[in-house]
Amino acid sequence: MRAPTGPPADPLVGRVVAGHQIGERVGEGGMGVVYAARPAGADASAPARFVVKVLRPVIAADPTMVARLFNELRATEKVQHPGVVRVHSVGEAPDVGPYVVMERLEGEGLGDLMKRRGQLAVEEAVRLCCALSDVLGAAHAAGIVHRDLKPENVFVLPAGAVTPLKVLDFGMALVSDHSSPRMTKSFQTFGTPIYMSPEQCASAKQVDHRTDIYALGVIAFEMIAGRPPFDAEGTGRLLAMHQYEPPPRLDRLAMHCPQGVADAIAQALAKKPDERYASAGAFARALAHALSDARGKSPASLGVTLPPQRAPSPVRTVQQQHAAVAATLPPTAPPTAP
Repeated sequence: MRAPTGPPADPLVGRVVAGHQIGERVGEGGMGVVYAARPAGADASAPARFVVKVLRPVIAADPTMVARLFNELRATEKVQHPGVVRVHSVGEAPDVGPYVVMERLEGEGLGDLMKRRGQLAVEEAVRLCCALSDVLGAAHAAGIVHRDLKPENVFVLPAGAVTPLKVLDFGMALVSDHSSPRMTKSFQTFGTPIYMSPEQCASAKQVDHRTDIYALGVIAFEMIAGRPPFDAEGTGRLLAMHQYEPPPRLDRLAMHCPQGVADAIAQALAKKPDERYASAGAFARALAHALSDARGKSPASLGVTLPPQRAPSPVRTVQQQHAAVAATLPPTAPPTAP
């Protein structure tokens, strides 16, 4: 009798890319598969402080998509903020394909935290929103729009860390206006309808930094209410709700939410970009001051850190931002194997 066999061994485990040895698989998503990694030659018992993300074949098969992805990942290095996940290397290796080497994070994804906890306390939700606003403000000042902000792209770090959270996949989101049929299909995996702004629902190309403010408003609403403002079984119906239906009042769904906080989130969810906050920092300050007024305490005494004042973000479409970022980058040479 033949002994039962387990799943086939992963052929990438043990390979070395950019001086890092690929270890066990630790996650996967629409764009690729994620592996733990250590510097080549390091003790196998040492903690794996890096991850290698390998793109899926459907993405890797499009050379233009890959080149643009690498450029956008390099562009995230322009964001001088500890809340942006650190990218150490990008490249392409035989039998591996396009890959990205990044820092490995300790903590919990915001999506997992929300599933585990349900409704969050308003104070905690505002603290997280202010931290997220700080990261987004730094990115927007660098001319970068996330366009796929969602709980699954936010990682909450343990208490005492340098920054409360990290935002992931800036580079992934910025390539989503690629016009090939393959990219149009894959856009469904990381342009997430529950968090998409009305203008992004209408056209992925004609958005600016205020689409991220809308997505942050959705996340804030969901953290406090335990559900997003809009949800539907069909994607078309959900996109229509974002575009045409007013969101429900947060303070009627979550009785523990002060009216001022609900008002601030409602403004972030305005259908027209011009009616939202002009910057992520302005949204954070509105939330913090509304909570402060409701509790009769200063933001600092509530554990809320206000993001610094930054120059207003220029209102530019994604196509204009691509051109501006590309102008600051050196010509991209074909990736080579290490």
